[in-house]
Amino acid sequence: MLMIRSGEQETAAVRYIARDGSLEWTTTVVFSRNGDSWVGLRTARESYSAQLKLPAALKPHVVKTILNNLKGGLDGESYVSDKPVLLGLNDVNMTTRLMNGDADNYLPIVYMSCSFTGDHPVDPAPLARVLAGMAHILVEPDREFSRMLQINVGSRNVYGGRVGVYWPNGERSVYFINDQMPSDGAVRKTLCGDIRTALLNRRSLSRITWSQAEAQIARKAFNTLRAAGSDNIEEYVAAFDSEIAIRESQLGEAEAEIQRLKSQLRTVDGGGGSQKGVRLDTGGEQSYFDGEVTETLRDALIRASENEQDGGRRQHLIQSIVSLMPVSDSMKHRRDVLKNALGQYKSMTRDARKALEDLGFAITDDGKHIKLVYMQDGRYTFILPKTGGDGRGGMNSVSDIAKRVY
Repeated sequence: MLMIRSGEQETAAVRYIARDGSLEWTTTVVFSRNGDSWVGLRTARESYSAQLKLPAALKPHVVKTILNNLKGGLDGESYVSDKPVLLGLNDVNMTTRLMNGDADNYLPIVYMSCSFTGDHPVDPAPLARVLAGMAHILVEPDREFSRMLQINVGSRNVYGGRVGVYWPNGERSVYFINDQMPSDGAVRKTLCGDIRTALLNRRSLSRITWSQAEAQIARKAFNTLRAAGSDNIEEYVAAFDSEIAIRESQLGEAEAEIQRLKSQLRTVDGGGGSQKGVRLDTGGEQSYFDGEVTETLRDALIRASENEQDGGRRQHLIQSIVSLMPVSDSMKHRRDVLKNALGQYKSMTRDARKALEDLGFAITDDGKHIKLVYMQDGRYTFILPKTGGDGRGGMNSVSDIAKRVY
């Protein structure tokens, strides 16, 4: 255990080593107070026997102890906590700064967008408990908040139930339930693993490392000798200071170069907006389901290709672009669901209502009629009678709706 106090600066460091068979676990906790206060924790393990794979290090229990007994401090504009932050309309500007890397936070934020039906496919509460002390969990309140945020951050916000991890340096990762992560738990496991790995590979604040605590003890010893008037010690301290300053400067330059290269890489990759070599920028529009933009564009390009001269240059260029775009039947599937729900429409049955709501339609009773609003977007509003006639009316409704939204 190390304890150092020098003026207004205080540092305390503890290192705990435990043996478990052939494994040795080392946990280091460093506290630093110098105006503000930080606690740094590191867990490492190594084996004294040949092992192909070491077990993953668990988050030290001391994190929970600190948050339960001392509470979390302010990191930029967010308090460290084991609970998610439920955002309100007054938090749009703060969220903008966090996403753009302008909030002076050290820990990443995990932004949980709401789906088009208003819920959150990934449960924020257990995610906040697992990532306590490692990230801030922000929960989007509704689609209105999403649209306001979209304007402020240039469409960098995740939406439609996706989860985004935003780092202070501007990097972003996106997670959502899909074939590779088919459940809430799978998304949570992958996301938490990625954040933990990133934090382990990230350089810690120098003031909350074991080596810095040892350096402060050495510095205090040097200062004591200096006060005693030793000329030789004074020269040694000067040389020591110069070497440290040079190394810190070189390290800072190296980190700046790494960030510059990462920024260039994000530009080359299209900032997450590319699909198999085709970069897409949807401007002010958001996708209302996975693949909507690419599938719409692919269909439009195929139709355009059919209208070009066979074997012509324009047709070849369009076909080349189409060949790079992923093939999906999401649009057709949605049309089929819509047809099954309304094809023989005579009244709004429970099955029809559920099918429409699953497609993203909000259904309200509007007097003599039923009003449908697609994805809470008033531009796509449809009126159905409470009671229909023959099947032709239902098919006409299917055709009208499909033409406008699919």
